[in-house]
Amino acid sequence: MEEPVTGVLITGATVDVTVKPGDGPVTVVERLRWPGGRAAPRTAHRTVAGRLELSSTGCRRCQVTLTVTVPAATSTEIHIDTGDLTLRDLSGDVSAAVSTGDVTGSGLRGATYRLVVDTGRVELRHATTPTDVVATVDTGEVEVRVPGGASYAVHSDRGLSSVDVARDPASPYTITVNVDTGHAVVHRI
Repeated sequence: MEEPVTGVLITGATVDVTVKPGDGPVTVVERLRWPGGRAAPRTAHRTVAGRLELSSTGCRRCQVTLTVTVPAATSTEIHIDTGDLTLRDLSGDVSAAVSTGDVTGSGLRGATYRLVVDTGRVELRHATTPTDVVATVDTGEVEVRVPGGASYAVHSDRGLSSVDVARDPASPYTITVNVDTGHAVVHRI
C-alpha cells in the first residue's frame, strides 16, 4: 500500500472476512469460489484518504473469502449480505452490518463496537474494558464477554436473558444488546 492505512471498509454480497493484526504492511489474501459455467466474482481494492476499501460484486452462489492483516489499531467497517466475520486481537473501533451470518471477535482491545445482524450470532470476547458496545440481532443470539474489573451500564429493550457483570447505570462503560427473536447474555470473562 502506498499511503498509510488507518481504516478498512469491506463491502460485498457473499463474503467471509477475517481481520487480524500484523506488524508489517497491510496484506489482503483473497480466495474466490464460483460454480462452473459462471463468471468469477469481481473484487476491487483501493486506498482512499488512508482507508483501504475492499469490495466484492457479481456472481450469485459465489464465495469470496478475505483475510486482511492490518495494524491492530486500524478501524474496521464491514457491510455484507451473507457471510461470517472473524475479528482477532484488534484495538481499533469496529462497525459491522450483516444480513445473514455470524460475527465473532476475540482478544478485542478497542473502545467502540457497533454490530447489526439480521439473522445470526454475535459473539465478542474483550481482552480490555470496552467503552461502548452495541449489538443488535433480529433473529439469533448475542454473547458479550468483558473483563470483570469494571462496572458496566447494561441496556436492553428486548432479548436479554442473563447478565453476570457488575452493573452501574452511571458507568462510562456501556453495553447495549437487543435481540428480537432469541437471547442475549453479558458475562465476565
